[in-house]
Amino acid sequence: MNCHGPSGNQGNLNLGDADTAYRALLGNSGSHARVIAGDPECSILMQRLETNDDTKRMPRGESKLAEGARCAVQRWIAEGAVQ
Repeated sequence: MNCHGPSGNQGNLNLGDADTAYRALLGNSGSHARVIAGDPECSILMQRLETNDDTKRMPRGESKLAEGARCAVQRWIAEGAVQ
């Protein structure tokens, strides 16, 4: 989490702790939303996790997250992204 941790904070996205990450992902911290609750297809987070474009995929420089992890994120978003 070097890119989005307390010392990285790239893209104005800090995933250093759960509360901060949740607010940032939903755009409740003054930044744009990366998650559209109930709509995984329109959520930037899912687009970044699913893309085959190495320059856009997160985590950058790594292979895709395991399908089970991506599915869990997709389900979380589809079910309303509840904290």
